[in-house]
Amino acid sequence: MNTWAELTDQVMLGTQGTSTSSYEWAAFTPEQALLKQLALVGAARRAGLIAQAVRSMPFIDPAPSEMLLPCSMFALDWLKKIDRASYARELIRDWCLFILERQKRVPHIALPYVLNLAATQSQWAPYLLPLVGERGRWLIDRNEAYLALRQTELWSVETALELKPAEIADDNKILITLRSQMMEGLAHE
Repeated sequence: MNTWAELTDQVMLGTQGTSTSSYEWAAFTPEQALLKQLALVGAARRAGLIAQAVRSMPFIDPAPSEMLLPCSMFALDWLKKIDRASYARELIRDWCLFILERQKRVPHIALPYVLNLAATQSQWAPYLLPLVGERGRWLIDRNEAYLALRQTELWSVETALELKPAEIADDNKILITLRSQMMEGLAHE
């Protein structure tokens, strides 16, 4: 059982009376082997790889080693909060610049979220892409959903140098308060 269709058929039919088909899964019960195979194929599909019907996993060149440390999950929570805020346009820019200044990247677990945010909100892509790290670039190259993020101008040094914080009017008390709360929350990053 290798393809997604075969695995989902097995889920629907159940594992009673089946045995693990290869030595790789011999140490597991049929249920455990099926769940592990689903997890592997599901993760590969989410990363952009569509598994072929083969009896062994194809060679996939690994992502390069990361040069930057990940930001904290607390900082990532701030990004998710401000993404839903009415002032997201201003606050996301500030969040990204803050994380860039700290020379950090988003954690690997958050890459699908951040890449989807960059792909759907093109105005934020120049701010978010420097934060995806080596694995993020690796995923972009392998997933057709991120085709728009492959534009060379998004990755240029000039684009990174042009990134500026949001301009906030002095009379916008709500946004000033939100920004200060966010910066205070990120202070230990």
